[in-house]
Amino acid sequence: MVRRILVIVPLFITPKESEKIKNELNMYAWNGTNIKVIGLQGNIAVNSRAEAAVATPEFLDLVIKAEKEGYDAVVSYCYVDVGVDAAKEIVKIPVLGPLSTSATFANMLGQKFSVITVGTTRRIVFPRLRELQLDSNYVSTRGVDFDKFFLFSGNIKHVEIMKQALTKECRKALDDEAHVLIWGCTGFPLAEDLKKKLKVPIIEGTITLKVAEVLIDLKQSYKHQCMHSALHDVKKPNPSEKPKMRIKVLIPTSTSLGSKSIRKLNGIANEGTKISVISFKNGPKSIKSASEAAGVLPFIIKQAKNAGREGFNAVIICSFEDIGIEPAREVSDIPVVGPSESSMLVACMLGKKFSILNNDKRVHVALEKTARKIGVEKQLLSIRSLNGELEDEKLVSEIHKVIAEGAETLIVGEVNNPELFELVHSNVRIPILDPLCAALKIAEALHSLKLSHSKLSYPNPALPAYHKARIKKLTKTLRQSMFLYENKKAGCR
Repeated sequence: MVRRILVIVPLFITPKESEKIKNELNMYAWNGTNIKVIGLQGNIAVNSRAEAAVATPEFLDLVIKAEKEGYDAVVSYCYVDVGVDAAKEIVKIPVLGPLSTSATFANMLGQKFSVITVGTTRRIVFPRLRELQLDSNYVSTRGVDFDKFFLFSGNIKHVEIMKQALTKECRKALDDEAHVLIWGCTGFPLAEDLKKKLKVPIIEGTITLKVAEVLIDLKQSYKHQCMHSALHDVKKPNPSEKPKMRIKVLIPTSTSLGSKSIRKLNGIANEGTKISVISFKNGPKSIKSASEAAGVLPFIIKQAKNAGREGFNAVIICSFEDIGIEPAREVSDIPVVGPSESSMLVACMLGKKFSILNNDKRVHVALEKTARKIGVEKQLLSIRSLNGELEDEKLVSEIHKVIAEGAETLIVGEVNNPELFELVHSNVRIPILDPLCAALKIAEALHSLKLSHSKLSYPNPALPAYHKARIKKLTKTLRQSMFLYENKKAGCR
């Protein structure tokens, strides 16, 4: 797959600076992604709403030109999200900004987040998040002073000064009880060292590139672009090729995923991604009650816990309710993603309001809970159930109803029939998301950026000292839940 992405820096930059940004982004880009980085001619800085407003007209002209030239997506490479909202109204290709994208992902990676920005832009952050309705889990904005900010500087001394200032502000944000940090300026140095030092997820501007790639691969857009089924011309994995990424897909029931759905996942996966599907052999055929959901949790937790040591890079829980996703994250250091969270977050990047269609009313409460947890309940327009009849005519009829209500993006859950998705896309003119496909692409994006969920939000289970002492005194072997503590870090040996 070839992806063409135009990155617009909304200020004047030299060819050397453009090349530097391109090289940094290419470090994270997937194979087949072609990036072009350009700046504006009439703007020197974006540190206020006034400067952003001045830069917007030229930005819009470039976006319109990019669509005509065949680009698949445009990135506004500034945390003020210059021109993004206006551009979405005039072009069909995705247009993304770092702040809106980073805040969306922060809500998935942890329970609370803070933004580290520079100078006067700190005053813009909260109003922008409130405008986007992404402020539910926002904690604070911390800022690096202008005298410690060296944009485009390659001087080692300058970079070190900036890193020290960033570290100081990051620690303040952690004192504010943030669990995830957003570096709210694309001019900050890459965060790999600080991620290891602070041991929390740090989201940078590069996340916007990855989301652009995700949207392109899902073949979505804001209007008029259909997503075609991946059943045709599917890539066949090469058994002799060493996978670049291994994904463990957990089915918490005894049913299989289906060959057509597996082919569809393989069709949109990146080259080198290997997908392994594991079903719960002793599980129920379907999950229809809270007790059945509780019964599959040990399977999910144990599989997620073992995934990292088995060489997997991410876990997907194949349940539209995201059953067990939070406890699974507590026992895993690799990303654990669910179709519900993933599709909702992608839907928010494709439109202002989204709706959900599924075939079981019993999952409505779980879906509403997920929307509240990740801070997108205000964007959730409606949840509709077809009472187990996700069939051609009725499905298309219900989709037209949600469009009439004002939905700009639609999530259709629990459909294991790729041909049905193809039929729907041929009759509907808004983006329609397959939740499992969204989860796959989000998992790939997180792995590319070396991001996982925050351990401040999802800490590993650890036995207190008095329980360790009790275990030593017990004569019988404790089997119930012992697998949670069987490694040395947990202190059980």
